[in-house]
Amino acid sequence: MSQTPPGYKYSTDQVLTVTVANATVAPGSYVPIQTLREPIASPGLDFSNISSTSAHVVVMLDLDPPLADEDRKYAPLLHWLTAIPAGVSSLAANDTTTVAIAPYVAPQPPAGSAPHRYVTLLLKDTREKFSAPAGFEGPYEDLFARVNFDLDGFIKAGGFEIEAAHWFTTKPAE
Repeated sequence: MSQTPPGYKYSTDQVLTVTVANATVAPGSYVPIQTLREPIASPGLDFSNISSTSAHVVVMLDLDPPLADEDRKYAPLLHWLTAIPAGVSSLAANDTTTVAIAPYVAPQPPAGSAPHRYVTLLLKDTREKFSAPAGFEGPYEDLFARVNFDLDGFIKAGGFEIEAAHWFTTKPAE
């Protein structure tokens, strides 16, 4: 079973386990926005099911900004980009051991929007030491630096491979 949304360009059967507010989020499930707005610096991740001992990169994207089916002109929107050293197979929520290239920003679809799909990809990095590929160094300090993130270009420039994924949906508070 694919761990990315139906019809999404990238696909993998390998599960990236995501935890928010001390609960595991089932792949493809709906998560109430109130849960996602818990004061967290980043969700927890577990990929101990992956046999790779390589370094990894985590990319979290909103596939539907700003207004889902009505308007996706900013898609995808980068919510998180962080490098994980070789030998690490999980990150606790609010992890401070990794250096985020784009610090985590919690999902926040705008009022009046249909549900948004969020995908988190675990990318294998075969290089000895991570450095952001040319053109992707950041900074990702504001919204406009994160819109229309070129995932294809990022994967190609870094020589990354998708190892695992996770996705969920949420919608604005009513």
